[in-house]
Amino acid sequence: MEVNNQMYSDSGFPALNSYTKILQVTRDAFGTGRTKKLSFRERQLKNLLRLFEENGEKVLQALFKDLRKSRTEATVFELEVCKAEIKHMIKNLRKYSADDKLPFNWLAILERSYIQVSSESARTLAQLLPQYIDPECYPVILADAEQTKSLLENKFDYIFYTGSSSVGSSILQSAVPYLTPVTLELGGKSPCYIDDNVDFRKVASRIMWGKLTNMGQTCISPDYLLCSERAQRAFITTLGPILKDWYGIGSLQKKPVLARIINHRHFLRLKRLLETTRGSIVFGGQADEHDLWIEPTIVTNVKADDPLLEEEIFGPILPIVTVNSADEAINFILSKPKPLTLYAFSTNNKTIEKIVSSTSSGGCCINDVLLQNGLRGLPFGGVGASGMGCYHGKFSFDTFSHKRGILVRGLSYASEKLGEVRYPPPSKGKLALVNFVLHCYETFDVKYTLKGTFTHFLALILGAAILILLLYLGYNPIERNCEAPALQYPKSSINLPLKLLEAINPDQFIRTE
Repeated sequence: MEVNNQMYSDSGFPALNSYTKILQVTRDAFGTGRTKKLSFRERQLKNLLRLFEENGEKVLQALFKDLRKSRTEATVFELEVCKAEIKHMIKNLRKYSADDKLPFNWLAILERSYIQVSSESARTLAQLLPQYIDPECYPVILADAEQTKSLLENKFDYIFYTGSSSVGSSILQSAVPYLTPVTLELGGKSPCYIDDNVDFRKVASRIMWGKLTNMGQTCISPDYLLCSERAQRAFITTLGPILKDWYGIGSLQKKPVLARIINHRHFLRLKRLLETTRGSIVFGGQADEHDLWIEPTIVTNVKADDPLLEEEIFGPILPIVTVNSADEAINFILSKPKPLTLYAFSTNNKTIEKIVSSTSSGGCCINDVLLQNGLRGLPFGGVGASGMGCYHGKFSFDTFSHKRGILVRGLSYASEKLGEVRYPPPSKGKLALVNFVLHCYETFDVKYTLKGTFTHFLALILGAAILILLLYLGYNPIERNCEAPALQYPKSSINLPLKLLEAINPDQFIRTE
């Protein structure tokens, strides 16, 4: 399909004042109903999968130009992760939307813009996506900060944002006038506690692997360590041999498997942190502005008010804060905004449980790092300052869906007679009947999963059997559950289950939209 090129400037950015037109095209496309069909959604997902299968090399090249990201890391953490998530959704789309008879806003990112500081990756996606998925339903917008502000002046049905807390705050404010629901994944400073009883070779290997993945430029990268002075010494001692085993001897800057900082602005930010920290740089610390290179760096003697602890580092710098106990570590974590992820390494289950139960974070990973992000069965998202909402796997489907409760009753004679108890004028008999129905409903909470006449027949038999048993045992629910004087059951009471039938077992379901 073709996109109206008049909406875009020569730079590839949308032309001024064109956002309203772009969004209107999207809404009009949605209004035609073509996105309502599961077959359409499956086709779009398959096309999206085909994009990555046919253009994997272009994506890898873009990531290398932006980050100098190694082929192995880019393939595992970018290409294959995207393809696996798409395959999962294709496989489970009909299952997830089994009760969906109205449109499910999967990829309600149809009104979502991709705004990235990684210019080459963004341009590559902006060029490829319209070739594979319907550009009228799923437009891709490249925008700078000022254009993003203009974009957010429009009304959206849903906003999903991943990025910094400062931008997330402005997006949330933009959503307020329209009461637009949002999901914000904002990152933050993810703490990592190390107990004294661990194998430090294993722990240091796992932490440094997570810290050096994309050179610390991931939202769930371990941001700082909390440990005793003994654990700090053991961690630093094992670091040199580990990096030598991984990368050999010589300058780490010359190793092609280590990425670079995303852009000059972020490089200067990280360099400023190294220059202003009051801690001690005990490992690394070198920087090359021309190459956008920051050497993996360990900083000790870091205090709570150090610049390294004021903002998310998002780079290969790892400060260490010493504490005397797990309790002190917990208090330190609680003194900071709620993180996206909490890491803890310990062989003591009580210590682990205490840390997890005493703190609040978007997620937790015990005795490892980053791996929780790859499990579709776990929700991924922040809490408090680290965001709101979650996604991944089924949680992504639910995020972009609306659960609509629907109750359908019949208009039969029995249904109406039973419902007459709610109509004026009130009476003791009506009150007694209502109390009896409520008592039966709470006592015999039978969930009917079948549908049709057979289910109604079973309900009738079950209700009659329960009532006869109650009468046989001399149990009078009216006397026990109603303040009104005891009443005698009418002769027609044996038909009560039939009258109750539609009240206790109407058609009720949740529709995903």
